[in-house]
Formats: sequence, structure tokens, C-alpha cells
Amino acid sequence: MYTERQLEIIHTGIKLIAEKGLQGLTIKNLSNAIGISEPAIYRHYKNKKEILVNIIDFFSGSTESNITRIAQSDSSSFDKLRQAFEFQFSRLQKNPALISVISSEEIYQGEDYLKEKIRDITLLVAGKLEEIVKEGQVKKEIRDDVPSSQITIIIMGAMRMMMMKWQLFEQKINLVEEGSKILENVLMLISRKEC
Repeated sequence: MYTERQLEIIHTGIKLIAEKGLQGLTIKNLSNAIGISEPAIYRHYKNKKEILVNIIDFFSGSTESNITRIAQSDSSSFDKLRQAFEFQFSRLQKNPALISVISSEEIYQGEDYLKEKIRDITLLVAGKLEEIVKEGQVKKEIRDDVPSSQITIIIMGAMRMMMMKWQLFEQKINLVEEGSKILENVLMLISRKEC
């Protein structure tokens, strides 16, 4: 697990990336923002890449545990999808800088390891969402004339587009409320009956 100082470095790193881009994540900027010396940062992390890896690990760990818990619950497939959207959007609304980390292609250029980590968590989320969709198809809640993989892409695309819109509007809209509206329309489109 992370020490209290490592968590502080992770959260400050996320904020710096959101404010200044990847180039803003420097040991000097971190030490200034936290109010500790640069050598104190190096006691916890060897370099910037290690900090980025920990930021992504921190994000992916909580995503994996929550999306797995949601997928394994006894709720209906529609309620599981609602819970997944609400989890993702409420977390991002509380910590908007996370969007910069998970969607910044600048972070992954030339960093195959980081790209791989984001790909892995994206595939995990897609896999869990597809499980939910397949379960809904078996239970006759979700239409089965469209492959579950394509419905999953539609759901994830709606989620991604909502995050992008929120970012473009400088977080002035309520991400959880607007995301819920989008999801309800997606559910209506994929439903075999009224959801």
C-alpha cells in the first residue's frame, strides 16, 4: 500500500498534470506544491516515471475493485450499469484532474509501459461491462439482436464522450447528473422493454 506521503505526492501529481500538462509534473513543482524538499520526494520515488506509474496504479486499483464489486452484485443489469456510471462520474467530479491522467495521450507517448497499464484497465472495465450486458441479454433485459461487444462500445463511448464534454465545458456542468441522463437514453436504446 501507499504511505501517507506517497498518497500526497500522487494527488499533487494528478493536480499538476491537470493544471500544467505532463511537462508540469516535475520533482521541483511537486516539492514546491507540497512544501517539502526535492530530496524528500526522491525518498519515496526514483523519478517522474515512477510517480506516473503509481498514479495510474492508484487509479486502476480502485477502478478494478469497484467495477468488479458492481458486476458481481445482485442488481439488475440496468442498475449495475447505472452504478458503474455513477461510480466513474462521481469519482471524476470529486477529482477532475484524473481525466487528464487517463485521457492524456501525451503521457503515453514513448512510454509503452504506461500505455499498457491504461490499456489493461480499459480492457478490464470493458470486460466487466460486457459481462453485465451479456447477463442482461440472458435475462431478456437487454436486446440480443446487437452483439454484447458492440453494446459495450456504445456504453463506453457515451461515458468517454460525457467526460470529454465535461472537460471542454471546464467542469461547469454536473457530470453525475448529465452522465445519468445520457445513460438513461443509452439504456432505452438497448432495452428489450422499458427500463
